[in-house]
Amino acid sequence: MNNQEAFNIAYTRLIEQGQPSSSNSSCYYSRNGLKCAIGHLIPEDIAQKWDALDDSSISRMSFGSIYAAGLADCNVQFLTDLQDAHDQSRTGTFVDDFKAKASLIAEAWGLYVPE
Repeated sequence: MNNQEAFNIAYTRLIEQGQPSSSNSSCYYSRNGLKCAIGHLIPEDIAQKWDALDDSSISRMSFGSIYAAGLADCNVQFLTDLQDAHDQSRTGTFVDDFKAKASLIAEAWGLYVPE
């Protein structure tokens, strides 16, 4: 999966989801079925392994971990930017906030925003 493919998946699924994921038990999946930006890109078994780490920030993952998650062709800073857009978008205005932040990411990384 490359940056554009990852962006398309995370963008589309987060807009459909309509609200951010927040959980004390997982950085990527919440108990109510919501996912964060990276959570939409990785399998649940990988999310569980990453959650078991002391610091499961995508920016601190080894290349091997990122490769195993199917994200080897994605830039780690891009993934961090995408996750930050999710994390920094407010609950009450999540969709609008996320769309605005995602548009800036797309521009910065030379990507297009899916329709």
